[in-house]
This record gives sequence, C-alpha cells and structure tokens, in this order.
Amino acid sequence: MTGFFEIFEPGLRHQREQKDLEKILVVEADKGGSGPQPLDLESGSVTLRLPPRS
Repeated sequence: MTGFFEIFEPGLRHQREQKDLEKILVVEADKGGSGPQPLDLESGSVTLRLPPRS
C-alpha cells in the first residue's frame, strides 16, 4: 500500500528509502583524527600531517 501513496507524494519514497538506509548504516565514532585545528587564514599556508604508513 505504501507504493500507492508514493505515486501522489514522491517525497514519501525518499523518506522511506532514507529510513531504510539509516537502519543499516553504522557510524563508528571512535575512529578518526583529532579534528580540524584552527587555521591561520592570514598566513596563506596550511600544514597537512599524514599518519605514518604501517
């Protein structure tokens, strides 16, 4: 019956697909770096540090 209403309101299809996707997505908050450091925009340069290869 859901498909019937999606004909008249296409946004419902997007909502259903988004809910289905959120059920299977896994976000691991423990992974990642320390986050962005404050940038000095006046200097005109940015330093990027890459993690060492194992």
